[in-house]
Amino acid sequence: HKGYRKGAIFTVVCWFVISLAIFSIRHL
Repeated sequence: HKGYRKGAIFTVVCWFVISLAIFSIRHL
């Protein structure tokens, strides 16, 4: 399903951005 796929991609992108932000904050 297109909607499901779009949602899954959005979830992965959000998770990646949050992980990157946490990593950046820890290494300031």
